[in-house]
Amino acid sequence: MESRMNRHTCGLICGGICALLTGSFAVCAALGFHFAGVAFLKRDQQLLVQYPTDKYVVNGPGMAFFVPLVASAQSRRAMIIEEEKYVVITDEMTGSMRTVEGPQLFFLGAYESVSQPLRKMVLQKNSYVKLMDKKTGERRVLRGPQVVVPSPTEELMEQGQGVSLLKEDFMRVKNTVTGEERRGSSSERRCSFPSQMTRWVRLARDFNCRRMNL
Repeated sequence: MESRMNRHTCGLICGGICALLTGSFAVCAALGFHFAGVAFLKRDQQLLVQYPTDKYVVNGPGMAFFVPLVASAQSRRAMIIEEEKYVVITDEMTGSMRTVEGPQLFFLGAYESVSQPLRKMVLQKNSYVKLMDKKTGERRVLRGPQVVVPSPTEELMEQGQGVSLLKEDFMRVKNTVTGEERRGSSSERRCSFPSQMTRWVRLARDFNCRRMNL
């Protein structure tokens, strides 16, 4: 009889301990869920954590911790920039811009925004582009073959082909700022391209003129 009571008592004690431990784990789990968050990030994932006064990002792969009662967290994918494209990144705090070229897996900063992917300019031999910086007004002419990625403040003014001159041909060059015209020199008697501030007229042996608006 006494042995049976002892077994009953031990069972009650063990049950109580198990219940206490289970409750303790439940409380700890609840507290952990409320007061400490954790995120597991893959190689192409990023966690954006926003607090009332600031925000930051954590790039994968790895773990990221945050406080759910105070902060909100958003998981987002890294951007895949293809080889023939580029994007313009804008810093929302300073307004500064920069270009990022592909190919690469790119993570945005906490205070950055991104444009739609833009295609690089592929110039073949004897082709050119004329670009103007909207911020400074400076112009530049780039000749192929090459791949061109404009700066964030540059815009395309003109894209075309250079003109091959024969021995009897010559080029009249006009400065678009001063209006001054001159005859092209012998160094321009191969494949001629416009400069940053000029446009030209090609004169052939039959006196036919080909005028290009550059």
